[in-house]
Amino acid sequence: MTAALGAVPAEVDCRRLELLTVVNDRARCEKSMSALLDRAARRWLGRTGQGELAPGRGWHTIDRGEQFGGADSPIRLIEAAAAGTVLRTGNLATDLAATLMLHSRCPALADSIQLPDRITPPSSLRITIYGLDGDDLALAESLVDVLTRGDALTILDRITQAITVHAGPDSTDPRGCGCAAVTDLRAG
Repeated sequence: MTAALGAVPAEVDCRRLELLTVVNDRARCEKSMSALLDRAARRWLGRTGQGELAPGRGWHTIDRGEQFGGADSPIRLIEAAAAGTVLRTGNLATDLAATLMLHSRCPALADSIQLPDRITPPSSLRITIYGLDGDDLALAESLVDVLTRGDALTILDRITQAITVHAGPDSTDPRGCGCAAVTDLRAG
């Protein structure tokens, strides 16, 4: 998709899911997440065909700037996994985001945070996942839910927002894109 110079960028619907979590058992969380990351990396190992990678390519046309908090493109991680790059960093937040992106093809970001009412550990994570139409945002959310079943994590809050993102004038150059929040759909 290429727009003429000066044309209005196409609007694309996107969902943003934010989960506020407490890490109850860091070792159990890291072990479960590590197994999921290894499975995801094996899934993509050696795959290079455009048809296999196509579902995540929609994010190449979307700016993941400030609106997306720096969340990486899932296709970059998928290409790295396909090339055999070791993706595990040893950082729980970074590895969790990579796990979510490789399994669901949705951009994800996990940040370690300190909750105002907690002075000491357990640590907390804010997990943010973005999904375009055709992305598997539900799978990404389910992967986080798996970590709660083993009592590794507890989800304290779940917020879903519908946002509109704009494809840039050149779909191969995502720098010309913008995003605007539309609706806050707070899950209770």
